Amino acid sequence: MEQFAGDFPLRLAPEQIRIVPVADAFSDYAHIVQKQMQAAGLRAKVDDSDDSFSKKVRNAEVEKAYYVAIVGEKEVNDKAVSIRNVRTKEQYTANVHEFIKQAVELYKSRKLP
Repeated sequence: MEQFAGDFPLRLAPEQIRIVPVADAFSDYAHIVQKQMQAAGLRAKVDDSDDSFSKKVRNAEVEKAYYVAIVGEKEVNDKAVSIRNVRTKEQYTANVHEFIKQAVELYKSRKLP
């Protein structure tokens, strides 16, 4: 455990995905995405706190969520999520189902960094 210094691989991360809505108007979509992720066996949480958007993203990074999934108007319209890998800082947008499939494959691979 010490070898990871809190930056656990996806399969060991206590919180695998933090879903951050850009505004309160997108909270319902964030909860729909959360249920889909949880149904696939992933540990996902929606940050619907009163903090600012940037603080929510920063909190997810500080608290070592493996992925931050951002949802806003564009993502709702495209049925997608904007993903940020907290470890690599890689950012991309993906269809919700494609991202879930990718995350489950990574989880099952048991790959260590």
